[in-house]
Amino acid sequence: MAFGVTCMALLGLGYLPNRFIVIHSLAVGSMPEAILLSTALADKICLLRQQKRDLQRKERRLLEMAVRDELTGLFNKRWFSSKLRSEIEHSRRLSHPLSLMVVDVDHFKRFNDTYGHAAGDRVLTGLGEIIFSGIRDWDIGCRYGGEEFAFILPAADIETATRVSERLREEFGAASFSMDTTDGLCATISIGVAHFAPREDHDQLFEKADKALYFAMQNGRSRVVEAS
Repeated sequence: MAFGVTCMALLGLGYLPNRFIVIHSLAVGSMPEAILLSTALADKICLLRQQKRDLQRKERRLLEMAVRDELTGLFNKRWFSSKLRSEIEHSRRLSHPLSLMVVDVDHFKRFNDTYGHAAGDRVLTGLGEIIFSGIRDWDIGCRYGGEEFAFILPAADIETATRVSERLREEFGAASFSMDTTDGLCATISIGVAHFAPREDHDQLFEKADKALYFAMQNGRSRVVEAS
C-alpha cells in the first residue's frame, strides 16, 4: 500500500514516467495486504466455526447430563416420566404394543448397611451396565430413584418384555461385584412387567407394573411377575 501511494505521488510530481506499472502501482501495492487480510479473515471464519462446533458439543453434553443419572448412566426420573407419556401416545396412535418393566434391587438397604454405600453404588453401576447391554437400542432404561429402575419397551408385547426381564434378572444374579476390600459381592433383582392397554394413561401403566413388582417382592423376590 505504501509503495503504491509513493509511486502515485511521484507520478503526480513528474518524477516517474506515465507507464502501466506506475499507474497501477496502488493496486499492485495493495495486493499483498489484500492477500494477508483475506488469509486472516479465512482463519477467523475457521476459528468461529470451530468455536460454534465446540459450543454445540458442550450444549449437547449439558443436555445429556440433565437427563442422565450420574451413577448409572441411565436416564433419570424426569426424562422417564416425559418419555413414557410420549411413548404411550405413539403406541396409541399407531396401535403398537408397549410394555413397561419396573425393577428393584432386593434388600438393598440391608446390602448397604452390611457392605457400605460404596459397595451399593458399585452394584447399581453394575446393574446399569447389564441393562445397557441387555436391552434393545430403542428401549429406554431409567433409574427411577434409589435402587428402583424402570424400562420402557416400545413395540414389545408382554411375552417379549417378560423374556427380557428374565434374562436381565438371571444375568444380574450371576454377576459378582468386587471392591478394594471385598470380593464376590452378589445381589438379586425383582421385576414387575406390565403391558399398555389403549385406555390407560402413564400413571395407570406404571401402577400396574409397580404392583407386579410389589407382588414379586412379597413372594420370595428374585423373580419376574407379570401384571394381571
